[in-house]
Amino acid sequence: MINRQGSSQLSAIVLKALGVFGTSEGLAMLCGVVRTKLVALWIGASGVGLFGLFNSVVEMLGALTQTGIRNSAVRQIASGTDDVRKQMSIFVARRLCVMLGIGTGVLCAALSRVLSDISFGNSDYWWAFCWLGVSIIINSVTAIESGVLQGLHRLSAIARASVSGSILALGVSVPILYFLRIDGIVPVILAYSVCIFCSYWWHRSKEKVNIGNADKKELTAIRNNMLRFGIYLTASSFVVWCVNYLLMSYINHQGGETEMGYFQCGYTLIIKYMGVAFSAIGMEFFPRLSQALGRGFTRANVFVNHEIYVMLSIVSAAGCLLAAFAPWVVTLLYSADFMPAVPYVVVAMLGCVWRCVSWCMGYMIVAKGEGGIYMALEVCSGLICLALSIGGYWLMGMQGLGWAFALWYLVYAIAVYITVHKRYGYRMPKATAEWMIVCMAVTAGVVWLSMSVSMWCAAVVSVGMCALSVRMLRR
Repeated sequence: MINRQGSSQLSAIVLKALGVFGTSEGLAMLCGVVRTKLVALWIGASGVGLFGLFNSVVEMLGALTQTGIRNSAVRQIASGTDDVRKQMSIFVARRLCVMLGIGTGVLCAALSRVLSDISFGNSDYWWAFCWLGVSIIINSVTAIESGVLQGLHRLSAIARASVSGSILALGVSVPILYFLRIDGIVPVILAYSVCIFCSYWWHRSKEKVNIGNADKKELTAIRNNMLRFGIYLTASSFVVWCVNYLLMSYINHQGGETEMGYFQCGYTLIIKYMGVAFSAIGMEFFPRLSQALGRGFTRANVFVNHEIYVMLSIVSAAGCLLAAFAPWVVTLLYSADFMPAVPYVVVAMLGCVWRCVSWCMGYMIVAKGEGGIYMALEVCSGLICLALSIGGYWLMGMQGLGWAFALWYLVYAIAVYITVHKRYGYRMPKATAEWMIVCMAVTAGVVWLSMSVSMWCAAVVSVGMCALSVRMLRR
């Protein structure tokens, strides 16, 4: 177990990371909000739907080159025993990501007509997917530079690059959207990739990577290890984006572009905006957990339990506020036309509690490097998510998507717990389990009040939850 002083020190580390990356991610998110708001105002729900669909293609195919190799590189660099090995890992990671990025970009262009047929039922948008291939290549280089900085614990450089790139991208996007309107959606996506790349290239690690005397066999071993684990992570990420893409295509075919726009609105609030805390804390947590697992499971278990406790405190409070004020948030970030997305957002907050638990425990599998197990979990999770979402939408419309999201993460959290318990002897202490139950109960109460009673009753309970979370973090 961890004593009170150690817990306070860990909390300080986590909250500092949240402060640095939460601020940078918040500013980057604000730029994205403004860009999406302009799309909603100048183009409408159909524009938001197209913007989300094209971005899902970039993210889905980009998962082939970015997430897997990037996270594999972070793990390899962070766990390096000396500077020489770190430099070799950086060299291998950069080369792999460029090669895979070019290959995936060419693949996107080659399949442009097929992707257009799947997405729209015709090949009229084939040219758009060709340009999206260019964006994928640029994003792959950006991703590995970010991974190198994270592996070297240069977290402030990542924060600066994210903020400056997002501001630059917003400045370029405004005139494109104003003059081109719906025809400017693809140019805006491409311009965003270019701006973020330029910012990360400016802030990249400029340390000279000297591998002239490196053992070729050792380089090959590093490449094979990184590629093997990266392939597992890539396949897992690809499944996630495939599920999102197929679900958006299903909603597009069943409800039209406007309904797809409502879904994209809710998805952005639930996954991307609520995900700021996850990505911010994960920047510091992943390298730390990778190092801890090298010393045994006991220390890693302590880190994971503490992380769950902190994440529940932060995300539950934010989720309650979002559930209570969802109508205002949707109107502010989009417009009143997107109010049909509110039930989806409110109900889905139930799933955010389980997402905290599964996210923290799942990092044990990734940090340990057991890619096959992680991929198996993600594939099963993706299939369950797709089935529940299609069924929920068919039965209850947008609200059904929210219930599907909540049930999906409950099932996923149980599956991850069983896995890490059997393989690593992980156990959740009584205090953490009790806090999880409290967070779930309060969130459920806020959701019920927001849906069935009034926004103000839900708001009162949400404020109380925020006060309780602050108190728990100070313990």
